[in-house]
Amino acid sequence: MFGGFAGVLALASYLGSSRTGARPACALCYKISTVIPAQDSMPHKTTYLEKFMDSTSSAQWYAQLTKPFFAPPAFLFGPVWSVLYVIIAISFGYVLVQYLKRRLPFGLLLPFILNLVFNAAYTPIQFGLKNNLLASADILLVLGTLVWALAAIWRRTRWVAYVNIPYLLWVAFATVLQLSITWLNR
Repeated sequence: MFGGFAGVLALASYLGSSRTGARPACALCYKISTVIPAQDSMPHKTTYLEKFMDSTSSAQWYAQLTKPFFAPPAFLFGPVWSVLYVIIAISFGYVLVQYLKRRLPFGLLLPFILNLVFNAAYTPIQFGLKNNLLASADILLVLGTLVWALAAIWRRTRWVAYVNIPYLLWVAFATVLQLSITWLNR
């Protein structure tokens, strides 16, 4: 889940690099780039985060798990999440902008924020901590906050709910998959 988000952060970091000396056009990219240095300015030794989220050991760990018959191949997750993150960015961004313009109350924004937090937490929990049970709890929170967000926005801006149907379907599938993997590997 987190892979697409990490890619966005890496891009923001690159855009904010001091190579050109220019500030990125996007304020969020600038804020992110001040926190996350550009790749070429990072030391070439392994950081704690890289050890924690080591993709090789995570891939090996995930490959050895018993999975249900309906588990899709691992290569499918990246492209699916890339498309879903575009949908999320546009639709959730729209809700945020409407809130900032005082056209929507905070109560409508809250489930979208919580959904992003739980979504971003999934990969570090599943592949960093390698904790299926905690990842199952997290994916249930992702699904719950998504249903809450879409129900909350339905009366005000239906297109946001409609455009998130693929996200809802994928998260529902991912929830069943994660719960199955947790059960099979208990």
